[in-house]
Amino acid sequence: MKEKTLLVIALFFVQISSTFSLDTGTGVDGACTEATLVSGQRTYNCTSLTISAAGESNFSAAGGTALIIKVQNDVSINGVFNLNGGVGQAGNAGLPITGGLGGAGGLQGANCTANNCSGSNGSGTGVGNGGTNGVSQIGGQSGGSGGAGASYSTTGIAGGQGTEDLGGAGTPAAVAASATYGDASTFETTFTTGSSGGAGGGGDDNGTLYASGAGGGSGGNLRIIAGGDINLNANITSNGGNGGAGNTHSGGGGAGSGGSIWLQSEGQIVIAVAANVTALGGTGGAGAGNGGAGGAGGKGLIRIEDSDGSFNNIGNVDPTPTTRTVVTSGTSDLGVQNFSSDISCAIREIEDKNFIYILISLIVGFSLSLLPIKSRTNL
Repeated sequence: MKEKTLLVIALFFVQISSTFSLDTGTGVDGACTEATLVSGQRTYNCTSLTISAAGESNFSAAGGTALIIKVQNDVSINGVFNLNGGVGQAGNAGLPITGGLGGAGGLQGANCTANNCSGSNGSGTGVGNGGTNGVSQIGGQSGGSGGAGASYSTTGIAGGQGTEDLGGAGTPAAVAASATYGDASTFETTFTTGSSGGAGGGGDDNGTLYASGAGGGSGGNLRIIAGGDINLNANITSNGGNGGAGNTHSGGGGAGSGGSIWLQSEGQIVIAVAANVTALGGTGGAGAGNGGAGGAGGKGLIRIEDSDGSFNNIGNVDPTPTTRTVVTSGTSDLGVQNFSSDISCAIREIEDKNFIYILISLIVGFSLSLLPIKSRTNL
């Protein structure tokens, strides 16, 4: 009886472990190409994915939600995959000065809606703080400080200090950057996004204020889940947008941080020598005249996982990725799982038919384990 019970229990747990694997989608979108991927749609269910060498998938400065692509078979990216943040407008663009949009799933940089843009911050946990207006003495010219670059996995750069040509007390101090945040190892529960840059401070030319550069948008969020191999022969970029330049003694805008890239394959991930996978911060906008420069953005997060946890990296990946081994169907253990998720989901949904099968297996197994006891009772 003991041996039979243990066998039934073992078979039951094998069935449970086999129901957890990567969610590679329904394939309803068929064989996807760059023509399939349009900015208005952010979740795809492909049988395969091929980006041609002449093609480009452009989700830069697109804002909105993250880009999630589920692929049942192989992925081949031969053309550029772009989720970069947008560039903040320069201070002389005419009000309002608009911050750059984030890449798909990213955040917009700080706007400058009036000549007095002091303290116009970006968005996100690692927000780029806005610069401070200059305050000139009579006949003087005081530069606004630059907006700070946004932080994410690394710290953004502080906005530069403005100067005052008469040496007065109205010189604004440099603007500090925010603290870092985020962890690629917890993407299952929180697929975090980058942050956007702050606007620069306005310049003061003998009492007349001038608009500053706007902040850059953050890099976007990309997740690709493949049932086969992922072959990268071209760039995937989720870099932060640059800050806008200042105007007439105003400060430059701070840059956006890099975004988030998450690649999962039940096969192998190969990054060719010509390919770059990057989530870097943008460049701060230049200050005008006495204005301070905007700060550069911090780096984002990259996570790469395939069947052996050791992807073939010949190209450049920056920042250094978090790597994991994908636990595929039939080989997993209940205590160690890589659950598939959408942008805010931590637990993979189990299909109804699998759940019913498990429930029936449990009932039958428990009943079988009691048979020897009933037999002895009837003697």
